[in-house]
Amino acid sequence: MQYALLWIPALVACDGGGVATDPSRVIVEITSPSEGDLFLEGEVVSLEADLTDLDGNPVEVDGVSWEIFGGDWSAEGNPLEVTDLPVGALDLQVVADVGGKPVRDTVGIHVASNDPESECDDGLDDDGDGLVDCADEDCTGVVECTWPASLAHTASIAYEASWQAELAGYSSCAVAFNGTLDRVRDDGVCGNCDRTFEGAVTYTDTSCAETPGDLPTTIRYGIIFASENAWTLWSSDGTSWGESGTATGGAGTYTLSRSDPIEVDGNDAGDLNTILSFTEL
Repeated sequence: MQYALLWIPALVACDGGGVATDPSRVIVEITSPSEGDLFLEGEVVSLEADLTDLDGNPVEVDGVSWEIFGGDWSAEGNPLEVTDLPVGALDLQVVADVGGKPVRDTVGIHVASNDPESECDDGLDDDGDGLVDCADEDCTGVVECTWPASLAHTASIAYEASWQAELAGYSSCAVAFNGTLDRVRDDGVCGNCDRTFEGAVTYTDTSCAETPGDLPTTIRYGIIFASENAWTLWSSDGTSWGESGTATGGAGTYTLSRSDPIEVDGNDAGDLNTILSFTEL
């Protein structure tokens, strides 16, 4: 007589002769909520996960729990309804206990506060609706939302030697560069300014530099948006900030132009002419 061995990979033997589901064959899929769903704080949210094997057959597990990935919220059961999800952008995770081994699925949702966006210039989604600062309609009309996030920048710093300086062997020269400046929020920002901008620059003239390779590769400015026609500029020496002057203009373009006399040992050594231009992007 021949005997056939029937192998059922979905089942494995348990202690005491019972059977249990093989964790490697269990599929856990969140069917509610859906990826990207938006809820209001305190709103009833239905949580449900579908538990099947690789063949699509329903399976029973030892338990189902829900948690916020990286947070301290949790709940047990499937399906269930909850009203206490925390505010913010959440990675909601379901965990099925299959013979002491976890099987997971995750969905990203947003829970918005019933309060409006509290700060429109902090880079955060304060009310948890997935919209940061000026992208949130709560910030419509807020002055910070009229300020640029990026600037096109050109600069020319030209030394015009006096006749006395030329007699001493000095000649006129310049340093000029251009680049794109983006807003920065990290350490070293201008504390007195509305925003700080920094970016890499490309030099188009280095005739004033004794060693062009030592010129800074990035430039940083602090700006106070004083009015529609005037920006107050601040610059840093790496340790402290100082006011550089006022760029004037409008319609998205502002220019600072200044000329500073240079004296050496009480003698006229010429002028340092600076032109800094900024265009909103």
